[in-house]
Amino acid sequence: MAFLHLGTMSVEVGTILLAGNFGRIIQHPMRSKDQSYRREIALEAYRLEKMPYKPSRLASIFAFEGEAALARYRNIGSGTNNFSILYEIEPISSSAPMHVGCWLLGQLDAGRLDLVPQYWAGLRVDLPQALDVSEPLKASDGEAEIVIGGNCRVVRRLD
Repeated sequence: MAFLHLGTMSVEVGTILLAGNFGRIIQHPMRSKDQSYRREIALEAYRLEKMPYKPSRLASIFAFEGEAALARYRNIGSGTNNFSILYEIEPISSSAPMHVGCWLLGQLDAGRLDLVPQYWAGLRVDLPQALDVSEPLKASDGEAEIVIGGNCRVVRRLD
């Protein structure tokens, strides 16, 4: 199955994207005091304790199944994601673990770590109020990110 992925580097079709680049960046010693680091460490600690069968965000590739989620994600952070390159990718292994999570929760500041269980449960969360509406996400929803626990191949460049 193919997914949409935003990358910062220009690569050729057929290139293998190695899982874990985000984790490498987030765990850099210079990041150890920022809220992104604290958020990811909290997400990882919960996953390890309660749901170790889910793919680690620190050792994964992030993707989207549909245009709705991609369009919303591209517009966060004052539109800085507009400079990323859109690729269609596919997991190399059909058995790569995957998780559908609410990417809005993945953007939470470290002050809202009470919502970590909702992320790993795959629940939709109404932000900015961060109210749990206890509704499971579908991969095609506008808030859904696909966390792929394995390497992926670039199928084609879309922009």
